[in-house]
Amino acid sequence: PCVGKRVGDVELPEDAALSAILRDGRVLTPKPADAFAAGDELIIIATASAEPLLQQCFAPEH
Repeated sequence: PCVGKRVGDVELPEDAALSAILRDGRVLTPKPADAFAAGDELIIIATASAEPLLQQCFAPEH
């Protein structure tokens, strides 16, 4: 659901931080203007309590 949205437009839980985006074999430092792309792998540091909220936005749709 977040594909195409900009990093700065996605509200992460207070106890979560997007550390890196892995895209096409490269590690990107996320900037607010960067858009999420299909196939991105995200490195997120978060508490266990933030996981359900993160999955709502970032888990692939089936």
